[in-house]
This record gives sequence, structure tokens and C-alpha cells, in this order.
Amino acid sequence: MPPDRKTAATPSAPGAFAPRRPQAGDAESAMLLGLGMVRGRIPGDTAQGAALLSRAAWAGNPQAMYAMALLHLSGQGVSGNPAEAFRWCAKAAEAGLPEAKALLAALSEEEFPSAANLAKAIDFYREAATAGDAEAGFALGSLLSKGLAGPPDFAEARKWYEQAALAGDARAQFNLGLMYLTGKGGTVNDAEALRWMLEAAKRGDAHARSNAATMTLTGRGTSSDPREAFRWYRLAAGQGYAQAQAMLAGFYYEGRVVPRDFESALFWLSLASRTPGNDALLLRAGRARAVLEKRLTPDQLERVAGRLAAYKPAGFDPEAEKLVVEAIKFLPPSARGPGYPTATAQAGPGSTPPPTVSAADPKALF
Repeated sequence: MPPDRKTAATPSAPGAFAPRRPQAGDAESAMLLGLGMVRGRIPGDTAQGAALLSRAAWAGNPQAMYAMALLHLSGQGVSGNPAEAFRWCAKAAEAGLPEAKALLAALSEEEFPSAANLAKAIDFYREAATAGDAEAGFALGSLLSKGLAGPPDFAEARKWYEQAALAGDARAQFNLGLMYLTGKGGTVNDAEALRWMLEAAKRGDAHARSNAATMTLTGRGTSSDPREAFRWYRLAAGQGYAQAQAMLAGFYYEGRVVPRDFESALFWLSLASRTPGNDALLLRAGRARAVLEKRLTPDQLERVAGRLAAYKPAGFDPEAEKLVVEAIKFLPPSARGPGYPTATAQAGPGSTPPPTVSAADPKALF
């Protein structure tokens, strides 16, 4: 439960400052000085900055109240007290600060969880979201869709997700895409689902990238484009998304979009199957890895082991990702099927024929 305002812990004393109640102008100056010290932009330590912010907060400055809430949450310059953070945040929210309303909702949801507080969190989030806070819009949609404070309300959740999605929140874009994909809170619309998945994918959401790849591969919401699907799978796989890694391995094994490459297939299968859990695709990836390992020579296995040892999930870096995509070597389409090289193309200067495939080899990895 949120702390009773009569019994909540008393905030830190304002230190060496005179006991008189500061005037409004003094509060503004104290708030600015305090923030500068806390952020390391002007001389003074965090404790001094916290004392100045406390002075400004007691004088009624909403930004200082909000800053005190953050300091108590992080324990910077003060004792670190969630109840005090809640109290200062509530005061800042009552003064009309939108970001304080969003934080107050989060504290109600996470620090003091209860049915009553979750209901209050929805109200706080709604106020902040109505004021244009995209983070609050996403959080409100999440609470409403999960039904943590009552029956799920997918229709209203979709509305708030859309507001946050339009403001550029990648999580809201992904969740909105899922709602259009499944029909929760409204009609099914594959084109809109793909649109929002792509928006989230462009902002680096690996799950959205994998979903967009699958939709593009299967032609859901758009015409089928295996090459574009491969690009999105490759980016998501590089970020460490296991399902995308498994799908990428299938492309390399089958050799229909990129040249057949058993080493790359085994590399991505090995990453995908490290922690499969109960995921059916990842469990199949583990079985395929065990089979494929027997097909490779010791030298090939050693090269794959080296790649695995050097692998680190990539962060979201648009410029680096552009180079990754540009380095992909696609096969030209032909009469043999999308991605298979023609005999003419194979005979070109410097060309290398694909690996020999026996009649016993399955055409598909999964």
C-alpha cells in the first residue's frame, strides 16, 4: 500500500541552510543549483545538491519535488527511501507535473503493488498519458491489456498503445502490431500489424524484427519477399534473438536465398539452441544442430567454434547495421526456384559451386 502521508518518513533536513521558509525565487535558484550539483555540471557534491533540492521542494517547487523522488529511488545524496520517493512524487503530481504522474503510477504498480494501488496506477497513468506522456501511454495500455486491476480492456489498451506508438514508443508499436495481428481490442488487420511491426523494427526491437521477417516471408500483410525477410532475421539474430537465429540457420542450410553454407547454419543453430526452454522451434534447432555437427569436418567445426567464441549480441546501431545488410550476398532468382543460381550464373568468373547435396539430405532444415 502507498505510505500514509501522516506517517511517511520525514525527508532529510535541509542541512546548513537558514530555517526561514524560502521565497519562490529562492526555490527556483536552489532547484537549478541543486540539479547542477547532482548532475556534476557545477561544483558541489551530490549531498549538497540534494540539500538544495530538498530546500526547493519544501518551498513548493514541483521540479524539485520530482527530483527528490528520483534521488530517494536511487539513494543519491539521501538515505534512499521508496516511501519518501512516493510522497515527493505525489506532491509533484498534485502540482501538475506530467512526468511525476507517470512515475507515481509506476511506484503504485511496482513498489507498493496491491489491487487498490494498481487501480490508482491506471488513473495516474491515464492522467499522464492524456497530458501526452508516451511512456505513460504504453504503461497504461500494458496494465489494461494484462487485466491486473480488473478485467482486461483490450479496446482501451489498443487506444493508448496507438497514442504511444504514434509518439514513437517502440514497445507500444510492437504491442499494437500484435493486437492488429490477433484482433485483440478490434479487428484483425495484417497490413496495419506489419506497419507497426516495421516501425518497432526500425527502432531496434528484435522481437518486432523477427515478427516482421516472418510476416514478410509468408506474405502476411504484404507480398512475400524472402530477401527482405532474410534482412530482418539477420538483424534480429545479430542482436541475440534466438528464434531469428534458428530461422536464419534454415536459410543457410537450404540455400534458396543465400548460398548454401553449412558452417553458418551450424553457427546460428548453436546460438539458437543454447537455452531452448519449451520453445518448439528452438528445440528443433537443437536436434538439427546435433545432426549437422556430424556432417562437418574437424576444420569446419573448429571454424564454427571460433565464431561462437567471438560472438557478442549487437546493440542497436543503425550505421553498423547498414553495413551488415550491405554485406549480405543474395543468390539471383531462377527457374529452379527463388534464390537458386542458374547454371550460367554458377559458371561466372570466380564463382564457387554450392555444396554437394546427396539424395539423403532433407531439403528443409526444420
